[in-house]
Amino acid sequence: MVRKKRVKREERQLKWILIMMAILLFFVLLIYFIMQYEREFEYAGLKFNKIMFDKLILYYTKIPVADPYGNIVAYYNLYLRNDPRKLKNIAINSRILLRKNVVVTLDPSVLECDDNIIAVANLGEFLKAIGINAEFATTNKTLANESEIKYATCDTISGKSIITNKKAEKTEILRDNIAKDKECYSINFKSCEIIKATERFMIAALAHSRGMDLK
Repeated sequence: MVRKKRVKREERQLKWILIMMAILLFFVLLIYFIMQYEREFEYAGLKFNKIMFDKLILYYTKIPVADPYGNIVAYYNLYLRNDPRKLKNIAINSRILLRKNVVVTLDPSVLECDDNIIAVANLGEFLKAIGINAEFATTNKTLANESEIKYATCDTISGKSIITNKKAEKTEILRDNIAKDKECYSINFKSCEIIKATERFMIAALAHSRGMDLK
């Protein structure tokens, strides 16, 4: 009788041990899949990897670069400082379809932001990588005359896409002018969120060029 009770007690203990091990295994697998989701994911038709560069978290993807005949000849390594999925709160009021020639024009307010050089340089490299001829300008005539930088606004340029970067009350991307001879886009940002705004613009431009909607 005592032996039977001991066997039953051991069986119950073994049962609970197996249940606890199963629960532990479930949580281990859950944590693993969550970490994989955070480290590797797809967005806007691109595969991203979350990587560490020294102490900086970056989101990396490869963009295929094609020749004039549509053949993929290389890949451009795009590194974002923000998770592109978390930029969806930055509204875009129109599809972004860029012409072969683009003028990136900067409002003087951009100079107030410490990250302006990084943001503008990344935007320029991105445009070049996807086969767009980009030139830089300013919206301020005085600054243009003093620094010999080209003066350009949506009203002064035709036959090209114009991308204006400027501070605003809201971070958003707007198409300001709908005309046959130009496309005018504004990358607006508040609180110096210029990197977030330009990265949102780049991903949107890629998605829209492929006929995809950006969520």
